Amino acid sequence: MSSHGTSIASYATSALLFIKGLFVSAASAFASMPTEGKIGAFLGVGTFLINWYYKRKSLDVLTRHAPQREPDDAD
Repeated sequence: MSSHGTSIASYATSALLFIKGLFVSAASAFASMPTEGKIGAFLGVGTFLINWYYKRKSLDVLTRHAPQREPDDAD
């Protein structure tokens, strides 16, 4: 016999353990990498984050300074 609270608790615990397993697996794979691989991984992630930040910033500037168009009346 299970109640609604037990079901939610079991799902939350299952999700938490799944995320923990992913983290431990990634940490283990990262720990066994050679130094050059770690540097490459950091550079790849850093490049992605910098590109993402400046792409969002440029889109924000373009949308703020874009001319406002009037809606066309299709009568």
